[in-house]
Amino acid sequence: MSVTFWHSAALLAEVTQLIEPSMEMSTLFSLIGDIGFASSSITLYIFVSSLIVTHTRGFRILALSSLSLIILNNLVIVQNVFNDTLSQSITNAPVVGVSILYFLLFDVVSLYLILLYRRKIRSFGLLVGLSLFIFGQGLTFLNPELGITSFALLVSAFATVITSFSIIELELIRPLDERISQVETIQQISLSIMQRNRIDLVIDEASKAVVNWLGANATVVYLIDDGQFKMASAFRIPDEMIIVTDNQGVARETLNERKALLYENYSRDWHGQEDFLLADETAGSVMSVPLFSNDNILGVLLVIAGQKGKVFDSHDLRLLEQLSNQIAVAISHSHLYENLENAHSQLQTVLTSTDNPVIAVNKEMKIIFINPSAKTLFSREVENADAIISGLTPIPQSFLPSDLKDFLFQIRNNGYFTHEYDFGDHIYLCRIATLGATHINGWVAVLNDITNLMELDRMKNEMIRMTSHDLKNPLQAALANLDLLREDIDIQNVEAIISLNLIEKQLDKMSRIIGGILDLERLKMGHQVYNQSVDIHNLLDQVVEEVEDYADENSIRIVRDFDILHNKILNGDFHQLKRVFVNLVENAIKFTPENGTVWLTGETSKAKIIISVKDNGVGISDDLQGRIFERFFRGQQDQYQHVSGSGLGLSFVKSIVENHQGSISVKSEPNKGSCFQLIFDWVE
Repeated sequence: MSVTFWHSAALLAEVTQLIEPSMEMSTLFSLIGDIGFASSSITLYIFVSSLIVTHTRGFRILALSSLSLIILNNLVIVQNVFNDTLSQSITNAPVVGVSILYFLLFDVVSLYLILLYRRKIRSFGLLVGLSLFIFGQGLTFLNPELGITSFALLVSAFATVITSFSIIELELIRPLDERISQVETIQQISLSIMQRNRIDLVIDEASKAVVNWLGANATVVYLIDDGQFKMASAFRIPDEMIIVTDNQGVARETLNERKALLYENYSRDWHGQEDFLLADETAGSVMSVPLFSNDNILGVLLVIAGQKGKVFDSHDLRLLEQLSNQIAVAISHSHLYENLENAHSQLQTVLTSTDNPVIAVNKEMKIIFINPSAKTLFSREVENADAIISGLTPIPQSFLPSDLKDFLFQIRNNGYFTHEYDFGDHIYLCRIATLGATHINGWVAVLNDITNLMELDRMKNEMIRMTSHDLKNPLQAALANLDLLREDIDIQNVEAIISLNLIEKQLDKMSRIIGGILDLERLKMGHQVYNQSVDIHNLLDQVVEEVEDYADENSIRIVRDFDILHNKILNGDFHQLKRVFVNLVENAIKFTPENGTVWLTGETSKAKIIISVKDNGVGISDDLQGRIFERFFRGQQDQYQHVSGSGLGLSFVKSIVENHQGSISVKSEPNKGSCFQLIFDWVE
């Protein structure tokens, strides 16, 4: 608008002199042109300082005040012209006095700023247009007799056209062109970043990409490590300028606000702590974006342009935000990769240092991993071991479980399969698990040498068997002599009778313990086939009759609810099954306080019989429930320390139930009671 005002006034002054020479009108248009010339110089400076972001509010006020002063001054001169007080020489001067001053003050300073901060002006056309415009304005001060004034107007007009088209190209055409390639560029940069696994390489690659793409001078990356906000990388910033202490600058503000920040002029707009030493003197434009991954902030990326460098705008900030998402994902992946790498290294160390052979195979049964212990074992015991170990040849079929159907069933339901292998004079317990979370990619086997354990177990069992037999004979003799002794004692001797009853009770308990040990050993000898038909309702009736006296002694009420089991038949051993339920009901009575209740219930489901023994007693804690079926294990209940037992009862129960192709489970809650549930197949 200022240039148009200036050129229009100059054109009218020329036309007036050609059509009707008049001192007053020519002088009037010349003075109006002076106003346009001076305002063009002022607005030129404002435009240049806006491009390089160096103008301040105070200087804008000064520039506008100067423009107002020119207008007032020239209005006074116009008034003097019409009062015949102005010299004829003014008519021939396109720019006089004050205009020269404003040219020197604003145009020369603008040219200096253009040359000094040329990197901040992102268009070559703008550089040419603005410089040419200043040159055109300077030509107007040459001798008018040379006829240079019209040429000066032409040069400045041409420069204005160049500047205008450069602004359109910079603000409209170039962004449209850039948007076409932005997605491809971001994708290429993302791929370049994502190819790096180590976090330091990810940050370095990201810093280079940001600097090259956005025309920046430096970057600083801050990461949150163990809850602390620390600088992870400073790209193109000298080490002596880095602040080691806790950062409280733009980066910290970005972290606190959790949003991107843009400061076109760092020294002017930022009033907090410097992000690095001498930042006020060296930093020009600054952008800062948070690095988010799944709504968690990983750190902050600070992008810096020097004071003579590029001026960032909102478009640059949007581009940086798009790229920051890819950088955050890459950093997150590198964290996972480093954790996996550390875990892999630790696992590798454990597997290679363990004495247990470990072997992993793919679906083609070819070895993909084997530790030194397994290599030694294979080399010693297997033919063609080198080809098998190297993965060229699948492992022999003899290594596969004999019952593949059972193997697949156990793998599918339990996630693992356990069986024994014989290698020469050694016995190994092999545990096989699958490789792959969703799809089976192979299998891994861990072997434990149990040769010594098997021998110890055999010796222990033999010792228990021999000891039990040796104890059983004197026990039977003691019980027999106890009966003889009872006949010889006077029935009136109450204390003697009580002592004999106590002795008999303890001998019976010892006999049951020995009997339980021998029964367990017999059960361990192998699976038994039961062809005896057992009426389960009749069996439970006898169980209740046997434990009623014991329940009355402890003030426990027994509730029976198994009438639905009339005429339901099991294949099994009547006496063994009876001992199972007697044991469970007696245990329930033992661990139920006075006036408590024990329920013995039965139900059917399809071809299954379900029998439950439930109480409202002390219950079993979660950490003990997994061990109650172990041999000789007794859980410690504080208020029932006086209750005696060998720890064999539930182990015996579980063995008998499994030998009858049944299952047993327990549900319990401390201080609320326990419920043992047994499931059997019944015969129609």
